[in-house]
Amino acid sequence: MAAAAGDDAGMDAVQRRLMFEDECILVDEQDNVVGHESKYNCHLMEKIESENLLHRAFSVFLFNSKYELLLQQRSATKVTFPLVWTNTCCSHPLYRESELIQENYLGTRNAAQRKLLDELGIPAEDAPVDEFTPVGRMLYKAPSDGKWGEHEPEPR
Repeated sequence: MAAAAGDDAGMDAVQRRLMFEDECILVDEQDNVVGHESKYNCHLMEKIESENLLHRAFSVFLFNSKYELLLQQRSATKVTFPLVWTNTCCSHPLYRESELIQENYLGTRNAAQRKLLDELGIPAEDAPVDEFTPVGRMLYKAPSDGKWGEHEPEPR
């Protein structure tokens, strides 16, 4: 879907590219894959409400050896929840082979590793996927600013 004139006016070039080129994994409430859609459409509250769009997501909680949690303040350029203090990293597995692997949550762990590098500069060797521990699942819907929001189940 092409954006209507002005829909992406406030986005920087990186966010615009991610919103229109990245494809999120659409799932049902049991986290079964039912398709894919642009990150842009998956985060429009209008589409979330009218089509009940639900897309896979994850949250990373990274602790050091003292059990201290690394928090981050989201970038001002983020479309959803800009400047909000949050967990270490949260994002979406994308509709690509390496991130669709369901066995042992490997696809989601691969996506988490990718985003730790993208957002925080943490290289893969410092965040090996076999050291990620899935701890639960939650289903939530959260409006960000009226136009944008989230509707996600995190892995089972």
